[in-house]
Amino acid sequence: MYTALLLVIAVIGIVEARVLTSEQNKKIIDWSKECLKESTVDMDVLLDAAKGEFADDPKLKKHILCFNKKIGVQDSDGKIVMDKIRAHLTDATGDPKETEEIIKKCMIEQDTPEDTAFETAKCLHQMIPHETDSE
Repeated sequence: MYTALLLVIAVIGIVEARVLTSEQNKKIIDWSKECLKESTVDMDVLLDAAKGEFADDPKLKKHILCFNKKIGVQDSDGKIVMDKIRAHLTDATGDPKETEEIIKKCMIEQDTPEDTAFETAKCLHQMIPHETDSE
């Protein structure tokens, strides 16, 4: 379960390239557990999303939105919080210019907060390099 929860990070794609402290890891795991209880998404769907295979599943969308709210990249109304996105992406890319390119391509509000979270996650997963080894 621990590995599966860490893979949720890859779904979001924002914090993957950062070196996280143990306290940050604990928060991410706790938030992931909370969102898993709230969304009741099937673990296989979540793990597939972590690998870049995003099923058009309302529970997955709810999970991603929940997690985005927990990390502060979407507000309580589901709107994208650009300052937070910019900070997380710059940490991940190390390049402000690349960050702006990703923001321009991926940070597009959709019809619903869940769709915004989902489409953003898919785009970020494609745009941000991923580490190949798993823990």
